[in-house]
Amino acid sequence: MLTGIHRVAKSHWIQIVTVGKGVVYLRHKGYFGKYPEPVWYYPEGGANILSLYNVKKYYQICTQGNIHHGW
Repeated sequence: MLTGIHRVAKSHWIQIVTVGKGVVYLRHKGYFGKYPEPVWYYPEGGANILSLYNVKKYYQICTQGNIHHGW
């Protein structure tokens, strides 16, 4: 569950391209359980967005045969 949802400053908004809606801006962040950094939240979308760059800081990530160590 996402808690502490808040709007970020316009200078921090992220522009993304979506299927069906074209270009949208991510304007909100919130806290996802015990994950230590806020994650992007798009209220009209079906998922919260975690940055792989940030996730790798805390967890070991496996992608198509590659292992990324976050520690």
